[in-house]
Amino acid sequence: MNLRERLKLNGLTGGASLLFAAQAFGLICALGTTVLWTRFMPVDLFGEFRVVMGAVGFVSAFCLMGTSQAALMSAARDADGNLLPLVRAKVIANSLASIVLCCAALYHVWGPPKSVSLALGLFTVAVLFPLYNVSDVWMSWINGKSRLVDLALSRSVASAIGVVAIALAVVLSAQQLWLVCLLFVGLTAVQSIWGLAHALRLRANDRADTTIPAFGVHSSIAMAFTGLLSLDVVALNHLYSARDVAIYAVALQFPEMLKRLFSALNAAVSPKIYAAPDFESLWSQIRGAFLVITAGCIAIGVAGFLVLPPLTILLFSEHYAAAAEYGRWLWLVVACVGSTTLLAPALLATQKPFFVYAPYVGYPLVQAILFAVMVSGGIGGLTLARIVGVVVLGLFYIVAFIYCMRARDINLAGAR
Repeated sequence: MNLRERLKLNGLTGGASLLFAAQAFGLICALGTTVLWTRFMPVDLFGEFRVVMGAVGFVSAFCLMGTSQAALMSAARDADGNLLPLVRAKVIANSLASIVLCCAALYHVWGPPKSVSLALGLFTVAVLFPLYNVSDVWMSWINGKSRLVDLALSRSVASAIGVVAIALAVVLSAQQLWLVCLLFVGLTAVQSIWGLAHALRLRANDRADTTIPAFGVHSSIAMAFTGLLSLDVVALNHLYSARDVAIYAVALQFPEMLKRLFSALNAAVSPKIYAAPDFESLWSQIRGAFLVITAGCIAIGVAGFLVLPPLTILLFSEHYAAAAEYGRWLWLVVACVGSTTLLAPALLATQKPFFVYAPYVGYPLVQAILFAVMVSGGIGGLTLARIVGVVVLGLFYIVAFIYCMRARDINLAGAR
């Protein structure tokens, strides 16, 4: 291997290490943001903020989420002429979503339950939403250009924004939801302006590839269903209160962090899985590691089940003690079932549409139905809905993987 190849390899591995560090930093920032909320801000205000962000998550799913994949593919293939049309399409979709958020704000002015605070918060977010919701495009573009150091730094800044925004709210004694939303969404919008300018500077040609945005549209349709997963807090606030939403949000804190760790592990093992010639060879290669990871995750689940109650009170105060009783059960199930997501890349490698739509469309639909059926049970009902959803998705991965191993007409794409 010559010197140039060694430098390139070191750059890739160094960039990957930075991305992992950025992921770890993001988890710390997420935890720190929640600590600031629960220790220094009113419980009801925290709940209202989560309701606003739940509404943002819902409308974001319909804002051409597939443009991020299209941006990554375009950048990687040097189709630099695609960037502006992708950004333009994203901003237009975001602008339409802003109208929806304004309608939601008006609903909280006149419809039950009336809440001027929520209305002002939603309106504030709606004004900034077109710029706030473009970070996935420019970050994917930077990723496609293999600027891994820039990507790691951008992700780290995005993670830190939450901590900085809430810290500023605490220092300024901001007790109004609209002001907190202005700080949080406004800082993110400022970063997006810088990110878009940086992405535009990385263009080296005007070549366009119209097939890539077309693929992005199909991805957007499939990914739109993920917005259903954000409706749990909106429904909980409608039937109960913002205080219940705050407790529910704290209950999800540690299980959601665990899910993000599984996503990072999934990304790390995907290249090895994609390189396998067939399912039998793949299973023989990963079986030992998969069983060890599963056993380790179960042990982590049991340990967390015992530790989460005192840890929750220590970090988030006595006001959120009830959250631990819900969160510990969800943590246990996510830990015990989470390793099954490592089988997902193998199913995607078959290039069978069913294995794309089942987790990205079927799972959100099933989860939304469970939310609708169980929301009447309050925090406990929604937690149980999430537990059932996680188990169903885990069983799907296991059954689908076993089926693919036994089916002679299904193989990994790399073997064709």
